[in-house]
Amino acid sequence: MKIANHKRCLPQALAALLLIAGGATEVFAQTTTVNVTGNIVGTCAAGAASPDTLNFTLPDTQAATLTAAGPVTASRAAVQRVTVACSGNPGVRMTMSIAGTSPVPAQNVVPNTGTATQVGVQILYGAAGGATAPTVMPIGGTGVTFVGGAPVVIPISAQYYVMSANPNAGSVTATATLTFTPN
Repeated sequence: MKIANHKRCLPQALAALLLIAGGATEVFAQTTTVNVTGNIVGTCAAGAASPDTLNFTLPDTQAATLTAAGPVTASRAAVQRVTVACSGNPGVRMTMSIAGTSPVPAQNVVPNTGTATQVGVQILYGAAGGATAPTVMPIGGTGVTFVGGAPVVIPISAQYYVMSANPNAGSVTATATLTFTPN
């Protein structure tokens, strides 16, 4: 009898172990999602840009020579430089941008408020510390990003932009505000 009892108990014990093992796998199959958010911030105060105003005088240009739409690279003003510093956190980056809307969006033209028609102005910039300003500054969006910390010197220039061939003669006046924002 003892042998018969052991034979009956063994299958019941195995069945109990399988039930326990089956239940244990369900407990370990649980998942947990961990979401983490945060910001690493620097204490950066953009110093006053120096100088706080750049004045460009573009050369007189004959309206009769403006026979096609596009930039008038021969009209580029001499490069001036603006110096900006970010104090308190030398690793922070700053973005330079021009707010506004361009009448010729793809060409980033600052509107003319003078009397000449179909002419605007493009603002140009160069690499920090560079001597030239060959690149058109974007309007209405994010512009150039540069590393802050030590003072950054950016070359700036301007040129006429003809929106439609054969514009009317008159004055060209345009104002753009460069904004330097720590990122």
